[in-house]
Amino acid sequence: MDDEEILRLNPGHFIEKFYRGTIIKLRRGAQTGLVRSTATGRVLPFAFLHVRLLGDARSFGDLREGMVVGYDVSWTEKGTMVSSLWVPPRPRTSPPPSEPVIEE
Repeated sequence: MDDEEILRLNPGHFIEKFYRGTIIKLRRGAQTGLVRSTATGRVLPFAFLHVRLLGDARSFGDLREGMVVGYDVSWTEKGTMVSSLWVPPRPRTSPPPSEPVIEE
């Protein structure tokens, strides 16, 4: 069972595997950003090219500043950087109720 299948079956399970943080800055052209740790306040950089993306986001364009994410880190030659980003599922909105049919 891979990560994506586990996520579909039990999305709450994933947040336990990651540190929690908030995306505070995105640079669209360079496809880089910064995540602030919820626990420590530490700011960690990421380069989308080197990030494993999990959860509801499928591309850099799906990321937003202020988005709460789960993340993991790796040590690189440039220091500690985000290596995985998990975007929790968006709340599912129910479709609007259909209008009742009035028969005359």
